[in-house]
Amino acid sequence: MKLTKRIAALLLAVLLLAAVSGCGDGGSSSGTAQPSGTQQTQGQSGSSGFSFSFDQGEALKATADELTVTSEKTGVTVDLSPILFDCEDDEHTVNVTSAGTQTIDGGACRITSYDFDLDGMHELDTWIDIHIPYDASFCDPGEDPAQCVGAKYYNDAAGEWEDVLFDVDAEAAEVVIHTDHMSRYGCFEVKNAGTRVAYISNVIVGEDFVNSLVGLDQSASALADYASSGASSRECYKVGELALKDIFSEVIQKSATQGSDFVNNVGSALQLSDMFYFTEKYAMANESFWKKMTNVGLAIGAINLGAEILKSDKTDEDILTIYKDAGMYALSAAGETALGTALVGATLLDKSIQEFGTAARGYTAERINNVYMYYNEKYHSESYTARTTKDWRDVVASCVRRADGDQEYFKRLLEADIDEYSRKFFSLGEDEKYLIQGEFAEHFSGGRLGVLSKAEEEKLIENYKQRMYQRLSGAILKEMQTNYLRKIQTKLQDALNAVKDELNTKVTVTVTEDMEGKEKAAFGLYYMRFMPLSDMAMANEGYWTGLLDEKGCLTTTQTVIGYIMAGMPNRVDLFEKEEDIDKGKVAYSQEYKFTSPATNIVLKAELFPTLEEIAGFYENGAVTITDIYVPPELQAMMEASAESEDGEEEGCDIDLNQLIGYTAEAPFTILQDGKDTAFFVLQNVNENAEALSNQVLTYDQKTGLLTMETFTMDDDGSMVTISLSFKCVYSDDSHTSVILTGTMTETYETDYPGLILTIAIGGEKLLKDDGA
Repeated sequence: MKLTKRIAALLLAVLLLAAVSGCGDGGSSSGTAQPSGTQQTQGQSGSSGFSFSFDQGEALKATADELTVTSEKTGVTVDLSPILFDCEDDEHTVNVTSAGTQTIDGGACRITSYDFDLDGMHELDTWIDIHIPYDASFCDPGEDPAQCVGAKYYNDAAGEWEDVLFDVDAEAAEVVIHTDHMSRYGCFEVKNAGTRVAYISNVIVGEDFVNSLVGLDQSASALADYASSGASSRECYKVGELALKDIFSEVIQKSATQGSDFVNNVGSALQLSDMFYFTEKYAMANESFWKKMTNVGLAIGAINLGAEILKSDKTDEDILTIYKDAGMYALSAAGETALGTALVGATLLDKSIQEFGTAARGYTAERINNVYMYYNEKYHSESYTARTTKDWRDVVASCVRRADGDQEYFKRLLEADIDEYSRKFFSLGEDEKYLIQGEFAEHFSGGRLGVLSKAEEEKLIENYKQRMYQRLSGAILKEMQTNYLRKIQTKLQDALNAVKDELNTKVTVTVTEDMEGKEKAAFGLYYMRFMPLSDMAMANEGYWTGLLDEKGCLTTTQTVIGYIMAGMPNRVDLFEKEEDIDKGKVAYSQEYKFTSPATNIVLKAELFPTLEEIAGFYENGAVTITDIYVPPELQAMMEASAESEDGEEEGCDIDLNQLIGYTAEAPFTILQDGKDTAFFVLQNVNENAEALSNQVLTYDQKTGLLTMETFTMDDDGSMVTISLSFKCVYSDDSHTSVILTGTMTETYETDYPGLILTIAIGGEKLLKDDGA
């Protein structure tokens, strides 16, 4: 059976908790609950008042040959970067000071902290790794210790623990922190792996995390789409959606640890496909959130490709083709200069490391005259400063940017720079050379350079160039590859946190009645409910129902993630009596737009047309496909385009998203059948339209809503659930015409569960002639 291009509107579970209270004096509430993501348990990230106990610390010596130092007292290990060393005899002191161990939240979490610096410095301008051992015995029996630990950085000025890049080395029982500055870091250990997210970020953005989400081809496709369409990239959004599962789980668990049984119970029933559907709808209506999700997908794709670059067993030509197809060289044009440079750099450096290493093979330092090498690596004057390792790194980075992905051009640029630098000494005048040799003799033993022939000069230059090739291939180039990947991982962590922060944003929703020309509120002490709600939200409608105060006022606190999982309600229904809620007897209905961090709803007591005025022929009726949601599992099946045994294609190679925005003429008739009932009849009748025309619509003039009961039909053996509702309003204060704006959703329940098609239906019917 071929894939039908329709959709199924699966109604989802709720995670918004509404704390409802009157906005005037004496207001009352109904169904109050603690908003998710707003409490902070003592000792969590963001809490202050931590106590630290410092010891005398240890001073550990590191050299260019010994980059790794280990504290015998604590077992903490620090891996330094070769970028920090300029010569073989350079030495740095790594200071490690234990800041003590503290247990918080009744013993549920333990934090072991350390202070670090390098020769008194904290900002390093390169990445290092800090290994902190963790104690597996602290975890509950049966728990995986690797799932019960993590790391954070302590912001002393703010008194808060903040996120840091880290991995967990389960075999070594260590938390490995990746950072470009030395400060205070803590190893967090928790009793229950399920509560881990209450203390530390659940996001470990390393290679394993990314590879579990997405493959190379999808990563390349996402980056190529971003290169051409920027932050509106749908491919990147879809990749970002894959990470949403982890984000979503964290939001639920964090809420569950903050005292709400409701969140805990509902969270266990949430469906991933439901979450994807409603979150995408929210993102389509909120450009900033779409961009945040796109940034997640962009970084995931970049990490996946970047990590592949660093694999030693890859085939260069095949992988390079994928990279070029990814359009990563064009990312700069899409506003991602740093990311594009990082990916291009990792690619260019990969091959250059091998070639430069080959060029330097057999080099020995003794073959270079000491005075000449002193000038190139240590000498400083008013007009000249020898390059440090960081300077060489900057030279390489400049060549990466200028080469723009051309491997051979990059190599020529770097070799030309090395050659020019190696020849500077021999371009000096004899007097200046004499001064340099004299300064050298003051600090180092050894003879002066003497008079060299041109051939001897060229030999020294060639030897020094080989030395530079060795330094570049053995330290700088490989280190820069890692640095580029760390920058991309940092982008992913920042992007994930931006999404989580928005999902946890607390939104204040204020409902007020428009009192213009009134002495008394028309809706004072009315009951209000947000609508439409998902099935799960309706099962807990008390969280979505409140009582207006005497002034027709109400305030509710919501979270964005809760609003999304509640089904993204876009109207409020008012009821005169509490019993009217169960009877569905709506007194008034008002649509609204949800905005963060504040949503204001003004009740205007609008006058709606009668059913007699609504009934009739809508000649200019039209339908527009506004959304097509394809669950990830179905998307994968479509892309596979597998052949069945009888040769019929089961997959679908059509990009359904291209159908979004498609509009077609669809004249229709509203046929009145009773006092408050009618039928919806499409002029161009087909099998599905006939099924629609047999369904009764009920009209409520108080709300202007013409609604059809949801029904399920058999469409070629597939069970499809259809819902339809219209908002009916006058076109103007003179009631010149009636405008109907409706939404129909079609939901597949059998062959392609989770596929959802959303269609806008609208039309206008004239009530008065222009001259009336």
